[in-house]
Amino acid sequence: MEVAIRSEEEGQREENEVRITTSGKVHNYLRYATTLLNEKKINTIKLSAAGSAINKCISVVEILKRQVPQLHQWNLVPSNKNGLYGTSSRHVSCLSVVLSRSSNIYPQTDEHGYQAPQSQ
Repeated sequence: MEVAIRSEEEGQREENEVRITTSGKVHNYLRYATTLLNEKKINTIKLSAAGSAINKCISVVEILKRQVPQLHQWNLVPSNKNGLYGTSSRHVSCLSVVLSRSSNIYPQTDEHGYQAPQSQ
């Protein structure tokens, strides 16, 4: 899975990171994320998207929260300035969503961006 916009300092993705692009299929992202959570027993995953892929990322997160119960959600909006060869820069909207089975990943569960697990 590739990200549409990469900066030089980003580097390689971690195993628990899912980068959503506009060209990827929702069911492929869901299959990969559920494999990480259920089969590989990873407790925390990070889904990230930029630009027009943000809508797809939100869809993946909402479906995933229904498929895998008791997931805590943190929405992060990082600032991303992307330029070509350092000559020009543009601002790109980005979204990162952290889903975790435990609530102690970020202690600020009462702040903006946190969503508790859905009740059954």
